[in-house]
Amino acid sequence: EVIGRKNSVTLNINAIPERGSFIEYNAAGPEGISNSEFIDWVSHNSNEYVDTSESRNNGQGPLRNMSSDIRINIDADVNNNFTLRVLMDEQTGDKISLTGEGGLHATYFNKGSFEMFGNYLIDYGTYTMTIQQVIKKNFVFQPGSTIVFSGDPFSAALNLKGQHTIPSVS
Repeated sequence: EVIGRKNSVTLNINAIPERGSFIEYNAAGPEGISNSEFIDWVSHNSNEYVDTSESRNNGQGPLRNMSSDIRINIDADVNNNFTLRVLMDEQTGDKISLTGEGGLHATYFNKGSFEMFGNYLIDYGTYTMTIQQVIKKNFVFQPGSTIVFSGDPFSAALNLKGQHTIPSVS
C-alpha cells in the first residue's frame, strides 16, 4: 500500500519471503545505519542501481535532506526461505548467516530512525570468524537460538547457542 500526500509518502509492506530472499547488513561499517542512508534501491525490472549514499552524493544525504517525509513500515512473516546475514569483517569475510522464522516489524523514517520489533527463532546458522588474520573458525548455531528485536536493532536481545567442532588429533 502506498499513501501519498503533499510532502509525504508512506509505504506499508506485508512481506512473505520467497526462496533465496536475504538481507545482508555490513556491521563492519556501522556509519551506514547512523546516517539513515543504508537503503539501496534497485529497480525490479531493470536491476538498475539507484545510488542514495551520502558519500556518493557529496555529503548531501538525499533521503534525510529532502523536504518530503518518507516512511516505510514492513510486516514480514519470516520463514526458512529467508536468510539474515551480518558481515562482520569485509577483509576476512567473517560473517553470521542465519535462517529461521518469526514475525518481524520494521519501520524507517528518512528524518528519524530505523527500528525493528519481533522474535526471530533460528533453525540454522553459521558464524565464520578469523583470529589474527590466520586462524579461521566456523561455528554452527543450534536450533532454538533466538533474537528478540524491541526497537533499536543494535540493542536486540541475543540468545545464540553455537558449536565449534574440532577434528580429532591422533
